[in-house]
Amino acid sequence: MVSKGRNKELFIITVVLLCFAAAWGTSALGLSLALGAFFAGLIISGTDQVHHASGIVQPFHQLFMSFFFVSIGMLVDPGLFVSTPFTVLGLALLVMAGKTLAGFLAVWLLRRPVRTALQCGLALFQVGEFSFVLALSGIGYGLLSPDHHQLFLAVSIITMAATPVVMARSNRIAGGTFNHLLPRTGEALDSLLNVGSEPQQADHPGLNDHLLIIGFGLNGQNVALAAQSMKVRCAVVEEDPDLAQLAVERGILTVQGDASQGSMLEKAHAGTARMVVIALPDGLQSKRVVANVRAHTKARLVVRSRFASDEADLYATGADEVISEDLEASLLLVDRALRAYQAPENGIQEVRAHLRTLQQSALEDPKVG
Repeated sequence: MVSKGRNKELFIITVVLLCFAAAWGTSALGLSLALGAFFAGLIISGTDQVHHASGIVQPFHQLFMSFFFVSIGMLVDPGLFVSTPFTVLGLALLVMAGKTLAGFLAVWLLRRPVRTALQCGLALFQVGEFSFVLALSGIGYGLLSPDHHQLFLAVSIITMAATPVVMARSNRIAGGTFNHLLPRTGEALDSLLNVGSEPQQADHPGLNDHLLIIGFGLNGQNVALAAQSMKVRCAVVEEDPDLAQLAVERGILTVQGDASQGSMLEKAHAGTARMVVIALPDGLQSKRVVANVRAHTKARLVVRSRFASDEADLYATGADEVISEDLEASLLLVDRALRAYQAPENGIQEVRAHLRTLQQSALEDPKVG
């Protein structure tokens, strides 16, 4: 209901309220505040508004993540890496191997291919952020000594530092493991649980050379319908939940959220689109979206505008072509009026072209108008 109102401030307040309410609920039950916030994230991730919410909190996420890593680095004793290097490294390798195996088994038992299961395990081998909350609770209850806590922090830092390196090569590691080291083992494990092929991902990761439509009102729907009739692949970014659901029902890759946020355009693969059509009713929002789209792609950018007076700003922001409703409507009225008096076709076209030129000149220099 809040998303349908398309009020960004109310949407942010609702997300924050849900987070704090869940945290308060778990705290009232004697559990940690962080666990409640974690549950709130799970709740939001299961809704259609997940992309919209994640796009809004992304700047805060980057800021607080930097605080988190800096604070962890400030807590650890660097001398521990020198005094007990084999203990720290051995425990880190044990944690990484154990968590990789646990992640692998969990995904494989859900009947996913072994290569996919191994990639998931490699993506989850690090010590998670929530472990630090549990460690603090352990210290508070006397279950974890300060020396053991320092050892835990050192192991955590090693696993975190290894994460980007391993994740960047996870596909190669998984492929090498089951194609070269264990060529028959993967097939045997897949056949053991009767695992089929990996289903196609919902967000169309290979989408390229497509038509991106921002705004799925009447104009956007007509563009999408025409494109689909010509077998042109489409993607839609729409903030209204009902219109987004309509696009989904028509078999179009749909991202629900505000297109002025970069994360929404990334989900819709704006960088690989051939053309972007912006069909938003709000002129101010269109300008923000045009600027954001131009920063993410070099595709041809066609914008719908309600008023011809907005054309100059849209062109300056990065639009390649602007179609103004009032100008096009006035030219159609001229066309119909002249045809009623049986004006020649070439004369009608000359008048239309002259009026369009006058309008363009008036926009560039108000004195001309």
